[in-house]
Order: sequence, then structure tokens, then C-alpha cells
Amino acid sequence: MNARKLRGALDHEEVQDVLDAEHFAEKRGKKLNTTITIHPKLLADYPLDVGLWMSGFLNKLRIWCGRCGFGYFNIWVRENYQGDRHEHVHLLLYVPDRQRQACEEAVRRWLPGESRAVQFGKPELDRTKSGQLSNKALTYLLKQMTPQAQFRLWRQVYRERKCRTTEALVAPVLGRRYGLSRSLNQATRAAFWAKPSPSRITAAPKAEAA
Repeated sequence: MNARKLRGALDHEEVQDVLDAEHFAEKRGKKLNTTITIHPKLLADYPLDVGLWMSGFLNKLRIWCGRCGFGYFNIWVRENYQGDRHEHVHLLLYVPDRQRQACEEAVRRWLPGESRAVQFGKPELDRTKSGQLSNKALTYLLKQMTPQAQFRLWRQVYRERKCRTTEALVAPVLGRRYGLSRSLNQATRAAFWAKPSPSRITAAPKAEAA
């Protein structure tokens, strides 16, 4: 039996895993273009175990995306603060524009509650000093990270120590702190990059005449 553990802030390896997954999604033509924030405390039925509840919800989302035909490409991160029912979840996933409204309607149907319980959005792109585009929604997902993780990032990213509204300190969660869809995980990425690129394949040299 695998006992779940309390997981604290994202460490540098976990942050890098998320960054690599987001980059991989874009390379596959599945740029993560939709954000979903869920506040369980505002749902009609509060899940006593958010980690187990997340497994069921993500499975529904995976099946729905698969049936729609565009695949399931998703990164999710759980955040928490000290106190009662402060945990919430951020998702960053790929949804074609034509399916966005249908996705929102489906998620709200699965998760009845206050209007603020489920919030949809589109990531904002901001130009860094180097002129490159960065996904602000992605860096927002990473804000509850360790000081070491922030130091290891190639660009300066805000690290959250406490809630801006209540000043409650960041707290651990029971179970997994973050997750990637199978389409974006390390095994899938490694298998993809291991395949020879057609542009690198050269013709075999001709045999010399005897």
C-alpha cells in the first residue's frame, strides 16, 4: 500500500519538469492556451480529500478532451495556505478556441457551486527583457516553489511565501503537488526526442566501385 505524503513547495526538479512539459506541448502544436482555477471550498460539495477528488475530476477531463478529438495536454498544480479549506487548484491545458465554451460548460456542469468556484481564462503572453515570449500563466502556477527552485530558473519569477490577501503562509498538500498528462510527462518527452529527425537523416554513402 502506497501511503501518500505531505508535499511542500515545488522543488527545482519539479519546476523544471513543468517548464519542459510546457515547452514540449508547444513543440507538438498543442500550446497550452486555457487556464482553469478551482476553489473547492466554493463547490456545492466540498471534497474532504482534495487529492483523491482531483483524480476523479482529471479523469473526466481527460475522457472529455479525448472524445472531442484534440487530445489531453494538461499541467496542474495544487496550492495551499495554512488554515481551513484554503487549498485550490490551477490547470493549464490545450483547448481549441472552437471548443473552449463547450469545455467551460462541461466543467461547470461537473462542478456545481458558486460562480467563483471555477474560473476560466486565457494565458497572457508577456515579452521578457530578451524579447522572448513567456507564458505568465505558467509562471503563476510555479509561484509556490522553494527558494532553490527560484534561484535555478533562468529568469526572475515571483515566489509566493504567503497569501497576498490573508497573509496566511504557504502550506503543504496531502498527495501529489503537481501533475502532467501522459502526453507531456518525462517518458513521452524522452521517447519523442529519441526519434531521429527527418532533417537529420542523411543518405547512406554509395559503395565504392571494385
